[in-house]
Amino acid sequence: WQSGAVVCANSGTITGCFNDGFVEGSSYIGGIVGQNDGTVSYCSFTGTVSAYSYAGGIAGETAEGGSHIMACYNSGTITGRGYYLGGIVGYHYDGTVTDSYNTGTVVGENTVGGIVGVNYVAVSNCFNIGDVTCLESNVGGIQGNSEYYAAVANCYYLADSETDSLEGTTAVTAEELASGEVAWLLQNQRETHIWGQTIDEEEYPVFGGEKVYQVNDCQGNSAYSNTDVGGEHVDADNSGRCDVCDTLMQPAKICFPSISMKGNIAINYYTLLSDEVLADETAYMQFTMADGTVKQYPVSKATPV
Repeated sequence: WQSGAVVCANSGTITGCFNDGFVEGSSYIGGIVGQNDGTVSYCSFTGTVSAYSYAGGIAGETAEGGSHIMACYNSGTITGRGYYLGGIVGYHYDGTVTDSYNTGTVVGENTVGGIVGVNYVAVSNCFNIGDVTCLESNVGGIQGNSEYYAAVANCYYLADSETDSLEGTTAVTAEELASGEVAWLLQNQRETHIWGQTIDEEEYPVFGGEKVYQVNDCQGNSAYSNTDVGGEHVDADNSGRCDVCDTLMQPAKICFPSISMKGNIAINYYTLLSDEVLADETAYMQFTMADGTVKQYPVSKATPV
């Protein structure tokens, strides 16, 4: 009836457990605990759960009594022939699921979600990038279904466009996950460091990873970095690009004294540019003519001397 790799039912505290085995049963089946009304934290499941219903990578059900699941992840496979299946919890009836994620596969007949199958209470600061398949109805990147009083906040799922019409969930692309943006959003400016990511190396956020900072580039756009690069954006090496964010700097404004002459005047304009700027097809020099018109000349077409 109830089955979990660590315990069948938990009303205490389980922390730091890992399971990569095979867990099978009828209902209330979890990769770590079958039925939970205690605390489960920093646990992970990478194996296979096979059940009929009420099954999840961490817990089959969060029972009445104050269940708390936090900082857990599932990268295994959850399969069921019935309903209420989730990457973290199948039937989330009481308590909280927070700061957790799923990268595994979840397959069920009805009410299937990337984090929870059905949600009666609260899910927050979670993300799902795993495949979720529902053969009938009620499927979602975060939750399959919920009661009207349930709350979901600051959760993200991998998709090219919004597939859930659920407040508190946001579709994100693989590029956004890799950029560090989702790690920064999940951390949510909390002092206790939970989420991080080594940008350009890790494809998605992880627990305790390299801290991610939000910075603004020279154009005022938000970017994400593992270095706190606050302060003035400068081009100290005169490369034409910002030393802080590598953005092409705004063109320098040079004012010449006005000269009144008749006829056509040919002016040779010389400036020192790096090879990187010369090769940048987006870089240009901009001139404002006497009649007020503005002309732009691509730097890449300049003649080296």
